[in-house]
Amino acid sequence: MAEEAKEPRRDMPRAILLVTVGGGLLFILLSWAAQVPRPSTTFETADSGATEVMTTIGGNRWRSSSPRPMSPAPSGRP
Repeated sequence: MAEEAKEPRRDMPRAILLVTVGGGLLFILLSWAAQVPRPSTTFETADSGATEVMTTIGGNRWRSSSPRPMSPAPSGRP
């Protein structure tokens, strides 16, 4: 990709820096958005934090839209 740039010595470090800063800002924004509806830092378990935030925001509606587990394929045997 750098060989296609007109000035790779200037453009590539700039692009790397912009992508890194942009990703960091996106992470900060999403973390803030998750703290607004549920400002608590205590969850039932450490692994259930995201689930509790989603339930606080949307209620139990999001659970009904999740795909149902598939039943095992028939083996062809009686």
